[in-house]
Order: sequence, then structure tokens, then C-alpha cells
Amino acid sequence: MNRRIATWWCVVVCSIGVSTGREARAEEAARAAPREETALRAEPGRAVFGSVFVDPAGFLLFGPRVGAELGGDRWAVGASARVFHWGLLSRALFLEEEWSFAFSYGVALRGRYYLQPAQSGLHLGVAAELLGTNVEQAAERIVTRSFYGVPQIEVGYRLPFSSFYVDGSASAGYAIQLAARVDDLPGGSSAQFYEPVDQSNVYAAAAIELGLRF
Repeated sequence: MNRRIATWWCVVVCSIGVSTGREARAEEAARAAPREETALRAEPGRAVFGSVFVDPAGFLLFGPRVGAELGGDRWAVGASARVFHWGLLSRALFLEEEWSFAFSYGVALRGRYYLQPAQSGLHLGVAAELLGTNVEQAAERIVTRSFYGVPQIEVGYRLPFSSFYVDGSASAGYAIQLAARVDDLPGGSSAQFYEPVDQSNVYAAAAIELGLRF
């Protein structure tokens, strides 16, 4: 009888020990899980050095753009080029009846500061663009060639989706005529009787950049 009692007592004690060990391991795992989750949340995002982008909204405004940007976690510098004469608003502002665009372009440099890491979130910036326009008057066989400098400030927001992002921004500045002349087209001879029109004015625009970060 004593041997049976001892055996029974040993089984009970061992069972309690195993159960206690399992509970201890479960509690330890539960305590470790928040630490592991916190560690994952604390990991910094991947480094971003720049991006390439297109701006299809330019078809409705001052011409579509393509560009690239390089920089660090929050600062970046970029360059872009636009086909100015493909913009709907470009035609509305620069052309009169019986006028038409020949190839017209813009090239720009910009600097930005992002308020969030990895070149994302709200950003502020400055930019300067050189704009070259060629407006033809077929009836008179002349073309007006103008060059404008456009200093500007901008504000926007970049929403990243892994490597892809969408960036909306608005800018304002002043378009200053730097040089202009009137030339004859083939078959024309009346350019000497015309003076180029100075269209220096306040400048405002918006952009939607679709890009890839790297």
C-alpha cells in the first residue's frame, strides 16, 4: 500500500512539474512577444536615395514632365524636363487666334525637404525653371522665340506604396522674360515689323508625380 501511495504521489508531483513548466514557458513567450513586436516596429525603414517620376497632369496644365531626384533621408535635389506645347493651359495662355506652337520646352532644378524619413510625407521646396517657347503666326510667316526664367516655391505631399509613390504638389512664382526675338519662317520677310510680346506674369501650377523610389 505504501508503495502504491508513493507511486501515485510521484505521478502527481511530476504532472504538476510538467504543467508548471509549460505555463512558465507560455508566460515567457507571452512576455517576449511584445518585445519582439516592439523591436520590429522600431526597425528603421529601408534607405531611399532618390526616385524617377512622370507628371501626366501636365497634359492639362503646362506640359507633361519627366524627372529624377537624388538625396538623403529628408533632403533631395532633382531635375525635370517638360514638353510645354503639349499642355492645355499652355495653349490657352500663350496662343491667340491663328497662332500655333512649334516645339517648346522647360528644364528645371529643384531642392526639397521632406518632413518624414525616406523622402516621404509633407515636403517644402524651391525650384527654378528655364522655359523656351516658339509661337508661330502662319499668316505672317513669323515665329516669336521667347525665354523665361521661373523661380518658384512649392509645397506637397508624397504618399509611398513600397517602391512606388504618388506625389501631389502646388507651386507659385513669377515668370520673367529673359530674352525674345521675332524671326521669319521660310517664305516670310516681315519679322522686322513685329516686336515680341512680354508675357512676364505671376506663375502658379500643380503637379501629380507618379514615381519609383530606389
